[in-house]
Amino acid sequence: MFSLEESNNELTELARRQFFLLHDELLVLDEKVKQADNEIQRGDTYIRTQLINGARSALRNASNKNDQERVGFNKACVALANKMARFAWAMVHNGQDYQVKP
Repeated sequence: MFSLEESNNELTELARRQFFLLHDELLVLDEKVKQADNEIQRGDTYIRTQLINGARSALRNASNKNDQERVGFNKACVALANKMARFAWAMVHNGQDYQVKP
């Protein structure tokens, strides 16, 4: 018969062995989750690329914007592309042309 301490020690040893067997797989899975978290997989790739390129061009030519220093150039590009996509959707949805504010 096993005592409670012996069974706990055996269980702990079994858990340790299982952890070491799965440790590398867990690290690979963790890395895949981190990579997938940073990638956007939704929507049309061509339109998304063109929106990002347009935002990149607009940010390069904007002299009074400090977003790129505050949050980084790529994040600012994605935020501006998101804003441009929302504008485009609203114009199509409402059937209006783009109106420049003075």
